[in-house]
Amino acid sequence: MSHPLPNKIDPLRLADQGVRLEGILPIAQMKRLSELLVRDDGQVQISLEFLKDDMAQRLLTGSIEAELYFVCQRCSEPVKITLKIQPMLCPLLSERQLPQCPKAYEPLITEGEALSLIELVEDELLLNMPMIPKHPENKCPKPLPDFLH
Repeated sequence: MSHPLPNKIDPLRLADQGVRLEGILPIAQMKRLSELLVRDDGQVQISLEFLKDDMAQRLLTGSIEAELYFVCQRCSEPVKITLKIQPMLCPLLSERQLPQCPKAYEPLITEGEALSLIELVEDELLLNMPMIPKHPENKCPKPLPDFLH
């Protein structure tokens, strides 16, 4: 039996408790991302694990997967792009703790505040989306005329 995902999370406390969050989040609730998409009726599948490593450093790992529909920058038709992200975050209370963050991890400064789970996932999607969304080479449904190549 799955539990609903929380709106707010405290990554530091969740890491101390060794919590795993799994579930789906609606793309339509991610306003910044939705503005960049052709459609926002999909869902994001998440599996996030909050843990401590051998050095007692709090970490956040897992997977975020979504099928997103952008406007192809070659043909202006919709293009589906699947993002499969494996976040590697290091929740920290303040910037003073930055030296504690392992090199392979991105710092996540919490300042002791609970964070929006949707905004955290949305940030990861925005950071990992293609700079120029487009169909694979020669796969546009409406190819450009030869004189525009």
